[in-house]
Amino acid sequence: MAAVGIGGVVLHSSFLGKKVGILKPLCLSIRLKKQCNFKICGSFVHDLFVGVGVGLPCTVMECGDIIYRSTLPKSNGITVTVPGVILALGTLSYLWATPGVAPGFFDMFVLGFLERFFRPIYKKDGIVLGKKLGEGSFGSVYRVSLARKPSSKPADLVLKKATEYGAVEIWMNERVRRACANSCADFLYGFRETSSKKGAEYWLLWRFEGEATLADLMQSRDFPYNVESLILREVQDLPKGLDRENRIILTIMRQLLFALDGLHSTGIVHRDIKPQNIIFSEGSRAFKIIDLGAAADLRVGINYIPKEFLLDPR
Repeated sequence: MAAVGIGGVVLHSSFLGKKVGILKPLCLSIRLKKQCNFKICGSFVHDLFVGVGVGLPCTVMECGDIIYRSTLPKSNGITVTVPGVILALGTLSYLWATPGVAPGFFDMFVLGFLERFFRPIYKKDGIVLGKKLGEGSFGSVYRVSLARKPSSKPADLVLKKATEYGAVEIWMNERVRRACANSCADFLYGFRETSSKKGAEYWLLWRFEGEATLADLMQSRDFPYNVESLILREVQDLPKGLDRENRIILTIMRQLLFALDGLHSTGIVHRDIKPQNIIFSEGSRAFKIIDLGAAADLRVGINYIPKEFLLDPR
């Protein structure tokens, strides 16, 4: 049984261990307005701290009498439990499953940042406009060449002047270039230009791979036979008919589905697939997807309309 004095009163408790000697109370003298003296004794606080052993070394209290130190189990670090392992594995599978939130942020904050130090930079003054290839709701497309290369042909590059949502289209094309370059046209660079007449415009540059779209090829009366030599590199030794046409159509669809699978595996949904947005690449002899102006990135939630996010009720 231990006894502790608190403000002149002696308390007995079996929890406190052995009797502890009380040191001389600390007294504070305060003089207020020269009228009276208040003697505030710190014995209560002192005796309480001595009784429970707070902040006092073992010379004041015997270490064997400190019950809470001797009876509590010691921590061995991280405790592995079955529910904890299941939760951790579930979290990792969610972050890395297709479309993959974690790879998307790694691409956004690491690969995208590092790429800026190695990619070539193009400016408006270094581009010579050529033939106008087409015009859409969000911009115009031209064949261009580089001014610093006088020997370059007009068909070296393709330029799109985007009047709306150009920043997001640049984002989508850069993501595709890093993740699935074979699915879409070979994107080079994008930048923002400001003019007094048209205001702000986004210029997007691609390597020229061909001028014919699937829509152009389908308008021919000879379709799909006009595509046969392009994608199969030879004319089949078969009479015209369903078997020969089916083989050509299956090859076209296989290439398109492969390109779409590459986009979807990286978390990008095109949302505007049509023959006009599918171009034939003469170099790779395959159809590729163009015009990512209406796409959405499911990994990081970027939409082609910046103020409207994914699942936005508007």
